Amino acid sequence: DSNGEAIDVFPVNDPVAAASGVNLQKRDRQSYAILSQVAAEYRGVFGNLTVNAGARLPFFKRDLQNNCYTSSASGFVECSGGDPALDTAIGAFNPYVVNPATGTVVSGYSPPGHRVLKYSKLLPSVGAVYHFTPRISAFASYSKGLSVPSTDNLYNAFYFPAGTSEAEPKPETTNSFDGGLRYRSSKVQAQVATWYTRFNDRSASAFDPELNLTVFRNLGRVNKWGIDGSIAYSPTAMLTAVAFGSWNQSKIQDNIQTGALPAGSSCDTVDPTVPNNTRLCAFTAGKRESGQPGYMYGTSLNAKLGLVDL
Repeated sequence: DSNGEAIDVFPVNDPVAAASGVNLQKRDRQSYAILSQVAAEYRGVFGNLTVNAGARLPFFKRDLQNNCYTSSASGFVECSGGDPALDTAIGAFNPYVVNPATGTVVSGYSPPGHRVLKYSKLLPSVGAVYHFTPRISAFASYSKGLSVPSTDNLYNAFYFPAGTSEAEPKPETTNSFDGGLRYRSSKVQAQVATWYTRFNDRSASAFDPELNLTVFRNLGRVNKWGIDGSIAYSPTAMLTAVAFGSWNQSKIQDNIQTGALPAGSSCDTVDPTVPNNTRLCAFTAGKRESGQPGYMYGTSLNAKLGLVDL
């Protein structure tokens, strides 16, 4: 429209057609993300102690139909709009070549296809709260988590031959622990807690300068931990002051392979000072994971004055 807004946000209602009459597509896929699960929980109160214990068993199913050629490991696609002749031409000009010995892609575009992936894991959890007094309590908990690859990650994996490890990204699993103290009164609420999470098959997106693309990487094992604290003070019902802060730390445990290494070599054995090895490996072991600040803090002051909130 004249103001820059789309007249219709659904392009399928007024598509752009190619000379052949086939509607052009930037992306053409159909996905079913299905979750079924069973769960059980127990809660018991034993005087000043309250215990919660449970488990859940999720069954994830990803039913994915990609109607386009996948032209890169970062998920770029080349779509024909369902034109069989154009699909044949795309495949002929970009033949998909795979090294039969290693299963790695040599060149070309991965053809359209259909894949079904399933993930399941038993996830227990347990937590406890102990009240020393009506105002002071301590808490602790443990839980196991499962995070399956995102739909985009799975479609990116269409670039790799079905049945290879790259074509079936592993789910991220966690073991998380936390514990701390709470204080509650009519005017003050305060809490301090420490936490620790161990990630296995940690999934992260990273820019690859060799490919000039952003791709998903499996960081292997990553340990993260920190301390959180907060305090809220309400001298009256109209006024509340809050202060909070946290300190966070993380450590990647593994070096990440980003290219083909000689037989018998790994990123743990090659010399990190050799320039070529820095293109084949990301020497991340012992480094901090990106995307999370080292510390955070903040304050707020809220007042309710009749019809006005400040």
